[in-house]
Amino acid sequence: MKTVNDLESDIRSDEALEALFARAAPRPLPRADREIEIREQVRLAWQRSVRRRQYRRYTLLAIAASVALVTAVGMLWYQSPLLPPDVGPVAMVDKRFGDLHIADASGVRFVPSDGPFALLPGQAIETGDNSGLAMTWNNGGSLRLDEFTSISVTAANEIYLQRGRVYFDSDPITSNAAIVRGGGPDVLAIRTDHGLVTPLGTRYVTQQQRDSLVVLVRQGKVSVNGTGFSANALEGERLLVSTGDEPVVVPADAYGEEWAWIEKTTPAWNAEGRTIFEFLDWVSRESGRPIRFDSPMAEQLARTETLVGYGVVELEPSVALRIVLMTTDLDWAIKDGAVVVSERQPDVSAVSN
Repeated sequence: MKTVNDLESDIRSDEALEALFARAAPRPLPRADREIEIREQVRLAWQRSVRRRQYRRYTLLAIAASVALVTAVGMLWYQSPLLPPDVGPVAMVDKRFGDLHIADASGVRFVPSDGPFALLPGQAIETGDNSGLAMTWNNGGSLRLDEFTSISVTAANEIYLQRGRVYFDSDPITSNAAIVRGGGPDVLAIRTDHGLVTPLGTRYVTQQQRDSLVVLVRQGKVSVNGTGFSANALEGERLLVSTGDEPVVVPADAYGEEWAWIEKTTPAWNAEGRTIFEFLDWVSRESGRPIRFDSPMAEQLARTETLVGYGVVELEPSVALRIVLMTTDLDWAIKDGAVVVSERQPDVSAVSN
């Protein structure tokens, strides 16, 4: 690929502008209120280059500086969109991975920098293969997006789920609520093509398929109101709404394969100084599996022993369970769907050797 200096040797000055812009990648157009600022900065960059270069060379270099400046300012613009003073963020994205596409209502793409970032009214998010996202909503709840999911923020207390599935925890253990909480609504409604999904003190999944809507309730109560029907689902229930049929409610587990994707979107959790009991509570909330102790002594150890040197846990909770308890005096096993915690038994073979 030729550099600017290479181009100078074989392109006449009057062709430089066309050549450079032909090689520039397309960029989103800035809003009108930023255009004046961009043009002024480009003009100043041009004048600085003119003072430093001879006539033959300053044309190419100044244009290159101008293109770079427009690109930089344009990047700044679509990474930090301007908002009216009375409009604030509705959520703070805590974790993201894989292929994501975020755009505003007009379709202009928003490319966030590394780390947490605010989600704004009118924006839409689409996840691709092996992608996911977790955000703290303005009411403190945690909203998660699975792969191949598309949503748009239609109001401060509502999203539209076009396709895919989302999980909402109204009161998570891990939360950036202090960052976004500002007197926002207590309920996040999920609008779908089959009806409006409204939770009450709930942890649940909403899945929008081509011709049906599925709601899985891990805790609390969820209501779905559509055209000509109203239905409810309680803890341990699955609500199915199909086009042309009456809603159906059947029993469902609160853990298992169809819930496993949620752990991949679990935000990092600070384990430092927490008790083992608090850690187990976090694992239970994210995995859906209840915690049981096989003896009073095992529960006492969990409530009194603290975790030191672990820092922030970024693993999936079920993976962290195996690793963390290996370093304690407690052991665990899955029995009847629950995590059963017991005192660790001494290794007899090691003692005999």
